[in-house]
Parts: sequence; C-alpha cells; structure tokens
Amino acid sequence: MKQAWLVLGLSALALSSLAEESYSPHVDPSHATNVYWGDTHVHTALSSDAYIFGTRLTPDDAYRFAKGQKIRAASGEEVRLRRPLDFLMVADHAENMGVIARIAAGDEALLTTEAGKRTAEALNYPVSLVEALDADTDDLMNAFNAATLMTIKADQGPAKGLGHADYGIDEHFSRSVWKEVIENAERHNDPGRFTTFSGYEWTVAAGGHRNVIFADGSELTSRVVPFGDPELAVVWTDPDFNRAEFAFYYLRVLEIPTPRWTAYDAKFYGLKDLPDEIPMVTQERAYTSPIWYTPSAN
Repeated sequence: MKQAWLVLGLSALALSSLAEESYSPHVDPSHATNVYWGDTHVHTALSSDAYIFGTRLTPDDAYRFAKGQKIRAASGEEVRLRRPLDFLMVADHAENMGVIARIAAGDEALLTTEAGKRTAEALNYPVSLVEALDADTDDLMNAFNAATLMTIKADQGPAKGLGHADYGIDEHFSRSVWKEVIENAERHNDPGRFTTFSGYEWTVAAGGHRNVIFADGSELTSRVVPFGDPELAVVWTDPDFNRAEFAFYYLRVLEIPTPRWTAYDAKFYGLKDLPDEIPMVTQERAYTSPIWYTPSAN
C-alpha cells in the first residue's frame, strides 16, 4: 500500500498576532514540513473530449513527461519539463473513458451502436482543431464543434453532458479500462522519488466536475469500477470474505476541493458580494466509514 503526505495549501499568520499570543512549541513536533509539487488534473487520449479534439498522448506519455523525460507533444514538438514533478494523477474523464480511442482502433462492438457510428464519422472530419482555432472567424470553430464534440454528448436521459453518449459498454469493458488506468499508475510509481495515484475526473449529472483520487494501492482500488455513474457512489465486494473470520474494511478516496463554475464566472465578470447560499468550492465525502465484521456465535 503506497501512501504520500501532500501539502496542498499553506497559510500564514501575521506577526502582530504572534506577539499577542505566544506559545512554546510542542515537544518533538512531527508536523509535515515538506512541500511537494505535482498535478492531479491531466487528460490523455482516454478522455472522450481530448481524443475528439486530437489528443493522442497516452497515460504512459503523461507519466514519463511528469518524471522529466522528453516526449513529443500534440503539436509535434519535443518537450520536457525543466523540473520533474513529485507526484501525478492522470485524471481522464470517467464517462465513457477509453471509448473514443477504441472506436478509432476499430472496435467492432462499439461501432455497431448509433453513437459509435456517429463518432467514427466525426473522427474523419476533414478540419483539425488547430485549423479551426487559426481561422479568422468563429464559423470554422463552430462547425468543428458541431461535427465533433457534439457527437459524444448524450441524446437523452438524465446523464446529459460531455462523454455521456450511449455506446452500449458493459462492466467487462469498464473493468478493462480501469485496469489499464491502475496498471499505468502502478508501473510509474517510484516510492520516495515519484508518487502516482489512480483516479479520474467525475462529471456530476447536474453540472460540475470533481477529481477523485484513490489513496490506496492496486489491490483495493481494482476491486471497484467507480466511474461513469450519475452519483459518486460504488458497491464494493470482498471476494475473499469468510463468515467464520473477523474482518475490517476501510477505503480512502480523496477528492480535492474544486471551484464551482460560479467561482470562475464571478472572477471573470468581476462580481463581488455573492449570496452566501452560492458556495465557491465543492467537495464530496472523501472516505468510507470503517466496517467491522464479527462472526456470529451461531
């Protein structure tokens, strides 16, 4: 089981307040003092929107880049970080993760669905994202979005939004993609030098995005298929459960507090003094309650 202490935020205390209230330090303090630099929001070709927009870089490319290795960017240029990161999570969109890449590879089962046929046609659109962005007017970009991005949106139902089109994927498909995500993270994890996390970006049906990090190792993380649900909840089962033996279960899932769209809009438009009922940050429950099982006397 791999663990890492991450200092994700620091606060400062004014010198004046220190002068008013001065306390002796604790004996043998063991507070975390190291600051680690990393990224928990990186998309690759496994994300529906990233692939449809032309991204072909893989999670393996992302981890190698974070570790300071040279890779070839989507623009075709060779790039490398000046200073390698300390940790990384590839947070591809949970909804239909890996589907678009499989369609491009010719997956027959996916291509039999209406969404699969529509997506395959979109992948052959003659205009690239770069060409659309370089155009003098917005017409070409609007046409590009209509022909590509809109194809992977849901046609109906409560799960509307990016990446929710119905491709008829089953649990076997989802488990195979999740297994790939975990194996990528485990392969690049180097304790004491570079820390990786398995996780994803989850899209709320009502709007908004949350990055979810699994803090435990592959043994626990692989027992769930957590992505693609309208609610941030999973059912976890223990294949080794024995009624005659004591058991204790506890699974940690970290979700970094995420600014709401209202926060971005308020910043962009210079809005101040928003009502208190409009929160600027959202964060879901970050851990499961411990469960103890005691064998029955009967």
